[in-house]
Amino acid sequence: MNEASKPVDFQISDSALDTTLVEIDNQLRASGSKLFGRELRGWGLFCQKFHLEMAMSDPLAVRIFDWFTKQYGDRLKGNLDFGNTVAEIRHDFYSLRLPRLYGSAIVHCDPILPRHHFGPELTVNSGGVKTNLFDYLQGATPEFVRSLTDKECIHLLHAYARGVVAYSRMDDCQEAPYSKEALDDLHQSARQLTDYNPNYGFSRWASLQAVEKVLKSFIEQRGQTFKKNRELAELAGVAVSPGLPPPDARLLAKIQCKADVRYSAATVDKTEALEAHYAALAVCADVALRLEPQSGWRTQTRTISYLVDGKPGPMGALVVSRLKAA
Repeated sequence: MNEASKPVDFQISDSALDTTLVEIDNQLRASGSKLFGRELRGWGLFCQKFHLEMAMSDPLAVRIFDWFTKQYGDRLKGNLDFGNTVAEIRHDFYSLRLPRLYGSAIVHCDPILPRHHFGPELTVNSGGVKTNLFDYLQGATPEFVRSLTDKECIHLLHAYARGVVAYSRMDDCQEAPYSKEALDDLHQSARQLTDYNPNYGFSRWASLQAVEKVLKSFIEQRGQTFKKNRELAELAGVAVSPGLPPPDARLLAKIQCKADVRYSAATVDKTEALEAHYAALAVCADVALRLEPQSGWRTQTRTISYLVDGKPGPMGALVVSRLKAA
């Protein structure tokens, strides 16, 4: 570690560095490399080319990172969230971020908590960092947050818990057949609900596509065959035979739709689309646990209580844990 922290004994002029990094960047472009993290891959290839062991804080590494920043700017920045889900508050839809988590966190959405200390049950027994869920609710002003009722906060907690479990589990099985595509469909399902010009038909169709793909992934991995249709009840019936616990028929009914919704989006109202999104998250979360391979991480949530000035909090809080499976 001490040797690696020392500056590398390697001299290169700005012009030679530019020439070398242009070559490396062209190599990365041709390979289809994502922009997010390209400076790190470029730094790695530079070290490989000149047989260097270089710390990321090394002055030469800083020059390399600076070169890529000047080339790409903010395009190098990535989004490490699991995704976004949707919260309905007073008939309006709000996009709710689901930041990536490793370890444990206490998540609350009580409007008065930022001005108070937590009670002992929340601070002592539960562990984890404390997170204010309102920080993830996009477009909500402080004044609006202060006006939220206990019931609205409880619904917001439920939306977050449902979303973080489903998206993280889908993220954990992306190497299974069709799983990455199903996860993309879930992203689209949420995005179409909260976009500047929402399309509820597209959202419901994306929810259907996500569930269709995870069911077919399970069936294929169990060595079974399926018809090339989008009848979720039929696909679920096939999946149950090799071991899938029966999905809730009511959830499947909320998701099921005809392809016509892609061409007549106005036939799907916002409530139907939101219910389909929530149902798709629930079904995908259950099936994703049974797909292979798995990342080894496990996401769980549980509700806890807390005290504010000696009085019980009305809506509780969540402990969200994401730990390696034993």
